[in-house]
Amino acid sequence: MNVKLLRRIQKAISKEPEKYDQDAWCGSECCLAGHAVILSGHAEISNDSCEGVMVRLSYGKEVHIQDFAAEELELTEDQSCKLFDVWPREFREAYDGALTDKGRARVAVRRIDHFIKTKGAE
Repeated sequence: MNVKLLRRIQKAISKEPEKYDQDAWCGSECCLAGHAVILSGHAEISNDSCEGVMVRLSYGKEVHIQDFAAEELELTEDQSCKLFDVWPREFREAYDGALTDKGRARVAVRRIDHFIKTKGAE
């Protein structure tokens, strides 16, 4: 698990919470996977197609955003699913109940802390 990149994601969403939305893949807002792409520095979100959101690597190849983010974050497939898609109930409910961008960003920061603490098990 790339804890260094996870911490960079936390800092980015804390600094600019209006650019974070766990339910968005691209545009002016992006999810945790989108932040991993942006912070990697060697790929960009290229399009939203029927296959999902794709990432264009610096040498031109395109891959699915979640696959790229999981590789950058050094996550297993199970960990990737838990971090990007299936949050523990307490975090999902807190995120859904947050009324502001800042509130949602705070929940995401706590979610990442929990993910690191449990070594990606939760």
